[in-house]
Amino acid sequence: DSLEDAALAAGVELKSTGLISRLALPAPLNTPAVSNVVFTPELLEDRVNSEVLEVGSEHIIVVRVLDYTPAATKPFDDVKAQIETSLINEQASVLV
Repeated sequence: DSLEDAALAAGVELKSTGLISRLALPAPLNTPAVSNVVFTPELLEDRVNSEVLEVGSEHIIVVRVLDYTPAATKPFDDVKAQIETSLINEQASVLV
């Protein structure tokens, strides 16, 4: 079943997010009930709906992963300027 079908059957609004990080889940996804489920292989690989997840006394959600990009180390050239700035700021704070 698609998430759209489930939302229509339940008479609830379907909401979506862009890509999310395990370390920075937006509300109402930032609960243990959701974070323990949303990154499981079943949801990431099989693209199925989760079970109903309780995120509050009167609030439940169902999640479905549409797209997944595994965590990866950025190329050095992409972060070089950011690293240099961070090191300069760190050294400057030591000197002050």
